Amino acid sequence: MSIGMMNEGYFVGRKELTNWIRVHFDKAFNKVEDLASGVVYCHILNDVHPNAIPLGKLKMGAKTEVDYLHNFKLLQNGFNRKSIDRYIEVDKLT
Repeated sequence: MSIGMMNEGYFVGRKELTNWIRVHFDKAFNKVEDLASGVVYCHILNDVHPNAIPLGKLKMGAKTEVDYLHNFKLLQNGFNRKSIDRYIEVDKLT
């Protein structure tokens, strides 16, 4: 696909992405690097496909690698549950 054919959404800056996440998912969201916890991704999937992920099992304050992996495994299970053909190499995230 040439750059001329790519959707303008691919060219959104950090500020726009951060503001969008803050408005729709997490008012306390500060920086793109905070996506590493997997929490926002899980919320997005759950908004698009309700009950895809048991949000009560999410480690909301994830700060460690173990917690990040836990959240991404929940995300992968949500993809599988909703037959979304997307594989997250959870083990390679470390």
